[in-house]
Amino acid sequence: MRKRARPAFVPGPNADVSARYAEAFLDFATTLRPSSWNAAIPVARIEGPRVDGARFCEWVSRAARATSDEDIGFRFGARVAWRAFGLLGIAAAAAPTLGEALGRVVRRQPLVDTLGTLRISHRGRLLHLQWRP
Repeated sequence: MRKRARPAFVPGPNADVSARYAEAFLDFATTLRPSSWNAAIPVARIEGPRVDGARFCEWVSRAARATSDEDIGFRFGARVAWRAFGLLGIAAAAAPTLGEALGRVVRRQPLVDTLGTLRISHRGRLLHLQWRP
C-alpha cells in the first residue's frame, strides 16, 4: 500500500526562522547526499539573522523530494543539535530540570521560528508536546 503524500506546509506571510536553524537544516540535508541534491537546492548563503519562512519551507520540500523522504523534517528535528537553537538552546540546556527546559523552549520558540506554536500539556503522568502551524 502506497503512503499518501502530505500536503505542502505553507507558512504565514510573516513567518521566519533563525539563520542558525536554517543553516543547521542545510548542513543536515547535505549530509544525505542524494544525487539530485545540487539541482534540488542551490548552495544558499544566508545573510542576516532570519530566513523567510516560505524560503525555508521550500528548502525542506525540495530536500524531501530529492531524497524521496517526506519525513525529512522530522528526521532533522530528531538530530538537530541544541546549538542550532542559539540562545534558546543554551537556556534550555542550562535548565535544572527537563520540565523547566521544555518550558523555556515553549515560551521562547519565536527566537527560533515563527512557523507555528509549541504547546505542552499534562495528562496524568504523561506530558504531551504539540507543534501546530
